[in-house]
Amino acid sequence: MSKDHFEIEVKVLEVNKKELEKKLKEIGAEKKAKRKIITTIYGVPGKGNKNVIIRLRKKPGVFSITYKKLLKTNKPVKIAEEIGVKVSDYNKMKLILDKIFIKKIEYEKEGILYIKDGTIFGIDTIKGIPTFLEIEVKSIKTINKYVKILKLDKNKIRKWNAEKLFKHYKLI
Repeated sequence: MSKDHFEIEVKVLEVNKKELEKKLKEIGAEKKAKRKIITTIYGVPGKGNKNVIIRLRKKPGVFSITYKKLLKTNKPVKIAEEIGVKVSDYNKMKLILDKIFIKKIEYEKEGILYIKDGTIFGIDTIKGIPTFLEIEVKSIKTINKYVKILKLDKNKIRKWNAEKLFKHYKLI
């Protein structure tokens, strides 16, 4: 099974997990899962591939590989073309990718996933990075709506990818 779409998201840095979970429950967001994800991000060589990555993910019982191309935009959100597919053998796929591409980042994140009206809220923690919120939506207006409803600090909103997040906290 594959998925082809554009991802629209922001990260909200340094959130209070307990307060945020309370607010999400108050607005009727449904807690979907606790999650532990191992991610490896690869850079793609070549002049035209500066904003392209290959992401390999390992979730309990589910392995996937995703092509992501960050789109240049003046919008206050990260927009990326995203094409993903499940893989059956994580270790062999990782071995292949390690031989073809340049490994940029490998990390484990733990978090909780909430969903409200198609909007995905991921409260995540990565070693060395304070807990943050990812909001993934279908439209930019929806982000603005939830920033207001959840009373999120606009000064902590970023349209960063994982690499920029790691650089900000001086982990790469």
